[in-house]
Amino acid sequence: MEVAMACTDKAEALARLSRDPWFAGLPQAFQAALLEQAAWQRLEPHHGLTHGGDTSGGMVGLAEGVALVYPAVGPAEAGPIHLVTGPVWFGQLPLSRGRPRAVSVITQSACLVARVSRQRMLQLLSQNPGWWEHMHDLAITHFLTAAQTAADLHIHDSRRRLCAALLRLGACRHEGGCDIDLPISQHDLATIANMSRQTVGHLLKGLAKEGLLHWGYRKIRLKDPDELRRIADE
Repeated sequence: MEVAMACTDKAEALARLSRDPWFAGLPQAFQAALLEQAAWQRLEPHHGLTHGGDTSGGMVGLAEGVALVYPAVGPAEAGPIHLVTGPVWFGQLPLSRGRPRAVSVITQSACLVARVSRQRMLQLLSQNPGWWEHMHDLAITHFLTAAQTAADLHIHDSRRRLCAALLRLGACRHEGGCDIDLPISQHDLATIANMSRQTVGHLLKGLAKEGLLHWGYRKIRLKDPDELRRIADE
């Protein structure tokens, strides 16, 4: 559902989006242009934010909420490969010569989303060609996440692979993070970490007993990212 944003709502949305490292690093003029051109939506769970193979979509700014990322290639029954929590921006691939999206992003909670159409994005970038470098930075960020995902899935030991997945989902794979909440089900985590649900449950219990995380219903809190990183990379 598209919603009209009052000035106070826009200020709050800007504050939320400014916590995204990519958006925070943009020139203020680029930030303002994105928000000015954005259509805001409040969405329910299980709504498609992007669709794999699409070549005409624009940028998406997830101001608040949680979404799962699914691959656009591979078997039809493939499950999620990543989880994103707001604030985060994505959807830049079709801007580059109409390349098809490589993933589908589906909401898992109520979400507040800013959408900027491909046409409006290309107009902004045509008028301000220097802003393309920021789009390239965003593409590199997502590429590095994809590369890290592929590398982590090659970790043979299940405990180490799960720790790596938890850190990656918490955006603290190599540094930072404490008391980070991951709103994810055991089933989806098992799919992302490429192991059985039973194995994930057993390993989470062990990590919780060690005080490295707190495990509840559809929620995992990372308590000691440094130790989780040591395990993942040992």
